[in-house]
Amino acid sequence: MYDVAFDLSPEDYRVLLIRVAVAAGLVMSPDALRKLDGSPAPASLFEGLSKFGLKLEAHKAPLDVLVIDSVRKTPTEN
Repeated sequence: MYDVAFDLSPEDYRVLLIRVAVAAGLVMSPDALRKLDGSPAPASLFEGLSKFGLKLEAHKAPLDVLVIDSVRKTPTEN
């Protein structure tokens, strides 16, 4: 496991948030979209990790899943 921190300027952080919102399908104001003009395209996660000498590998593994169908609040006595 790796713990990596990236220093971003406030402007870079705003651009990052706008890119995430657009990728998620949110409609952004023209003013917000103008902030994307001229900003360099973000590198992929794979390219970013390779700069640290790391790489991602796909693996299949079993996964425990807990499904909760419903929750009811039951009063308790104090």
